[in-house]
Amino acid sequence: MRNRKWALVLMFLGAGCAPSSKPPVNGATPTPEPVAPGPVMEATPKPAADPAPPDGTTEAQGPLVISKMNPVVEGWFVPREELSERFGDDWMKRLTDRRLRVRGVTEVYRCPPESQCLTTGSIPRFRSVTEVGLLCTDGRTLVVPRRCPSTRCLKDCERKVMSRHDACGRNAGPNWPAWCADDNQEMRRNCEAGCAAGCEPRTTADPWCD
Repeated sequence: MRNRKWALVLMFLGAGCAPSSKPPVNGATPTPEPVAPGPVMEATPKPAADPAPPDGTTEAQGPLVISKMNPVVEGWFVPREELSERFGDDWMKRLTDRRLRVRGVTEVYRCPPESQCLTTGSIPRFRSVTEVGLLCTDGRTLVVPRRCPSTRCLKDCERKVMSRHDACGRNAGPNWPAWCADDNQEMRRNCEAGCAAGCEPRTTADPWCD
């Protein structure tokens, strides 16, 4: 009899210590225990242009095609001035569908959302060009250097002369600047001489091959 009473006491105490499975009173929702927040992963902003390859140089070979009036070789956009400096202002007519080899540093430019860009949203391009060569039908590669003096530099000289000419015309009279008395032709010659400084002698014929 005594053992039965002790068994009832132990059962009562065990029931009091066990967690209750009854629902909360008045339908109240139990408050969950706070959980320590995990680490927050912040998105790393993507650079405007992908870095160049580890060796710093890319070589593209293939026929030159025109995309939106811009030259493209093997999927890489080539700066227009790099071709005009070597082949003249009619480079598009002379080079379209001609096989070229272009070497330089490339990048993939990521277009901002508001800009007009390719459907991919990026432009693979040469950031700088170190060499342009014509791939000849006889197997040779004819490397074509930039013209010296630079066509761009000569055009800048003409623009400077005309800008000064226009400025002097607007300031005629007592406020006429003293430098307006300088001769335009002399200014042009001095500027063109600066463009030609350091040029090496070269043949008058442009490098070309079929």
